[in-house]
Amino acid sequence: MRTAKAIMPLVLVAATAVTGCSFQGDEEAGDGFRIGLVLDQTGVSSQIANPTGAGIKAYLEKVNADGGVNGQKIEIAKQSDSRSIAAGAQTAFQEVLQTDPVAVLGSVNSLGIAAAVPVVSNAGVPVMIGSAPDTLLEPPEPWLFTQVMPASKMVSVSLNYLEDELGGLEGKRLAVSAAASAYGDGYVKAFEKQASERGFTSVAVDRPPLTLTTFATNAAKIVSSNADGLLLLSVPAQTPLIVNDLVAAGFEAPVIGYESASEPAIIADVATDQYVTFRGAPIPKDGSELKKAAEDAGFEDQANSLWFSYGWNQAAIFVEALGACGEECESADLLEQLENVKDFTPPAESSYGAVTYSEDKHFAATTVQFYTWDVAAKAEIQVGQPIAVE
Repeated sequence: MRTAKAIMPLVLVAATAVTGCSFQGDEEAGDGFRIGLVLDQTGVSSQIANPTGAGIKAYLEKVNADGGVNGQKIEIAKQSDSRSIAAGAQTAFQEVLQTDPVAVLGSVNSLGIAAAVPVVSNAGVPVMIGSAPDTLLEPPEPWLFTQVMPASKMVSVSLNYLEDELGGLEGKRLAVSAAASAYGDGYVKAFEKQASERGFTSVAVDRPPLTLTTFATNAAKIVSSNADGLLLLSVPAQTPLIVNDLVAAGFEAPVIGYESASEPAIIADVATDQYVTFRGAPIPKDGSELKKAAEDAGFEDQANSLWFSYGWNQAAIFVEALGACGEECESADLLEQLENVKDFTPPAESSYGAVTYSEDKHFAATTVQFYTWDVAAKAEIQVGQPIAVE
């Protein structure tokens, strides 16, 4: 099993910090490997993108103490805010691609990356982001590599948990609530496909908007469906509102969330063991190597998040492929090397399992861990052991 390479000091060019420390430089300087950074720094997806960006930068900061990527430095030539909207993503990718990067890293929501396809699909530049709609991952676009699994895999993982919880799925009545987004479209499609394959009945399909002030009407409809369980794909900040409204409406069945809504603060705000969710990357622990790296880079305030770990892993995978690419690595060569990343373990215990990409698989997550709330202890608890993504 391979682990991360040592790499040489990093130069970060013209990149404004997500929060915390600031990286500045001369946009015209440097002959090293240039990358672009696109982040939903503002808007509804910022609480995912900002820790991701911090993780990316913290890993690249760590490079300063280590040795070299084929004798060259890495420069963040341009960072752009995609603003959590489609038009913002298009503009952001246009801006960073103008700097001729060897790759673009970052965190853009599903609506944004879907809208940016016309901009990036013919650029020949690898794009490494958090997640993407299933339409871009199954089969994978040759230029796109994600950390998070496709929605179809999210559904499979959640149904596998429910299958154990309910003693089987055959004949069960299940509901789904998925936010109105491109990722949500794939989630619902996968849910309905698996209903026919696994023998359960889809009794309610709920598609709430991305912004909510109440979920009461939706909750009443879900309760009236007499569902044995609910799969929930929600905007993280709205998850407590949704689950609390479900409980208030009398819903008593398990609610299975997804990893964007798995942060400790969300689980604590929900405060019920009806809600179970999972993470594809661990949250840095106090005193750990990963937490120390965040502190050293000035990102301690962003490190209490699985998205920090995802950003760290994204940068580590990029560097792994870049190291194998050679001194004269160009985007086309890097695309090939990314597909050759196999059985790679990111450093600092930042992943539940090793990462493998291939021609047919462009998502990194391979193992997840479930969590819920212990009502008596008033604390988050781990449910079982990490399980492989099928």
